[in-house]
Amino acid sequence: MRTILSLLFVVALCGSNLSAQNFGVRGGLNLTTISVDTDGANVSFDRQANLMLGLFLDLPLGGEKFMLSPELSFVGRSYGVDFDFLGTNIETKVNLAYLDLGVLAKYMIVDNGSVGFYVAAGPVVSYAMSGNVETNGDKEDIEFDDEDGFNRTNLNLAGAAGLTFGQKFFVEGRYMAGLSSLGDGEDGEGDTKWNSIGINGGVRIPLGN
Repeated sequence: MRTILSLLFVVALCGSNLSAQNFGVRGGLNLTTISVDTDGANVSFDRQANLMLGLFLDLPLGGEKFMLSPELSFVGRSYGVDFDFLGTNIETKVNLAYLDLGVLAKYMIVDNGSVGFYVAAGPVVSYAMSGNVETNGDKEDIEFDDEDGFNRTNLNLAGAAGLTFGQKFFVEGRYMAGLSSLGDGEDGEGDTKWNSIGINGGVRIPLGN
């Protein structure tokens, strides 16, 4: 009950200043891959292009320059590897679909009404909704159990910089680094982590009058 009351209190505080808030919709393209830390050697795989779609809120804190931006996004992530084994070419691609929940701190460095520039950073929790491994055209679903070695949830850190136009439209570049492993490597051995770079854009809609 205390948790429910606390959530209602936060919602009430946010609702007290709706005229200063913005609701946003974004869409874009990510280039994702993984890095594997094995015996001190860092190995990277091929980057793959993936789509993302998301919703967010800009909640001003103590003024118009500093904002807290909770966001919910559907994000595809994948990586590929291509190698020869005993004269046979093997192409493998791992595809996963995530639901990302993030909270970014955003600061408007410049905002003259027509053009603005901001930077943002914060944690993002990713929940894998589905996935598959494709090897030479054959697909196998990822079950997220002990046998396939994939964790369903991951923690990431996002950093972004963007331009706003007329305070409504925006375009943003973003980098995301994995903080937790996709698998269950012991003592950090064999840690497999996402990293991605991307660009997205969208529209911000003022709430209230």
